[in-house]
Amino acid sequence: MTPGYINPGDPLRFPAEFYNSLIDLVRNANGGDANYRRWSALPFGLARIKNSSGADRASLDVLRVSGSELTPTGNSAGFKQFVCVTGSAVSTTLTDPFVVLVEPVKSGVEGLAFCSGIFPARINIGNANHTHAGLKSSDSTQLDSSFAGPARILYKESGTGTKLAVVQYPVTPQGMIPVRLTSDGGSAGDAATQCSFTYTVKDITNTTTFAAGVAMTGNGQRVVNATMTAGTYGMAYISGSTVTLIWADERISQFNCVT
Repeated sequence: MTPGYINPGDPLRFPAEFYNSLIDLVRNANGGDANYRRWSALPFGLARIKNSSGADRASLDVLRVSGSELTPTGNSAGFKQFVCVTGSAVSTTLTDPFVVLVEPVKSGVEGLAFCSGIFPARINIGNANHTHAGLKSSDSTQLDSSFAGPARILYKESGTGTKLAVVQYPVTPQGMIPVRLTSDGGSAGDAATQCSFTYTVKDITNTTTFAAGVAMTGNGQRVVNATMTAGTYGMAYISGSTVTLIWADERISQFNCVT
């Protein structure tokens, strides 16, 4: 016999922990079964997800998190100890949480997914200068790049189109980024009228236009009876095609007396 092996008929004596670990090893090597894979503990940043999208999914495909497979009423003991979320096809809700699959997962089957931290992803890069990524407004199997979004791009292949990347997810504040501003309407204000500038909003490099004719939400530092100068920089919340200008670096150029 090979040294270290036992002979047929020799008595076996080993701790229960060794036997249990051996069973775990064999189960994992064979792909495991649904219940075993559900109940085994996972490292931080990984989650179990059931593919309820209606289609088989590949490694690094994106699924929207739409619920939990375990519920307090359906499995109260399991719900308190373990997590298996429901994965659906990407919908029009851009702010929904998502996961990126670690492995191929057939329709109706559970699998492993990246849910937080730093991990690989597949992204449709629309602009080589994009720094973030998020869900698309239609059924998609990958993330879409942007200047704002819930995932920060730490690395990506060069060029545009479908690229492999490394992302950090989630990041906050979601969608809030610095922007460049060009006044395109409204007025500077006078003794009777408050400033009402609107702006064409671009990314901080002044190359990509997000929207035009955007009014500032609230009054910011605008005051009554003052004439303002138009801003050139600001902070905006961007979600898909919606641009909300939160602040602009407008300044008072003249206080106006009321006659």
